[in-house]
Amino acid sequence: MDGQEWRRLRVRLPGTIATHNPEQVFYYDTDMTPRRMDYVTEILGGTLVAHYSGRPKTFDGLVFPTWRRVFRRDQDGTSNLTMPSITIDIDIDSITVGRGGSS
Repeated sequence: MDGQEWRRLRVRLPGTIATHNPEQVFYYDTDMTPRRMDYVTEILGGTLVAHYSGRPKTFDGLVFPTWRRVFRRDQDGTSNLTMPSITIDIDIDSITVGRGGSS
């Protein structure tokens, strides 16, 4: 995006994990910040999707994106950035990070 160089990681998730699609491609910028995720929305009849995230904020040493945009994607991997399918802007002031499970 905008001439940046991103690295790709293709992942195949086991069927025991609930997800949009078991095969996904993650893109990371030069700082290893996650920037995009490609997948196929099987529930919507196989729609190709490019899911972008940005505006990272750090809480308790962990980084969370506070901006998301989902666009339709072409077979060649390009996405039409002029018309998002889903937009999420989160105004987050704080996040509490804790351990899951019982104590």
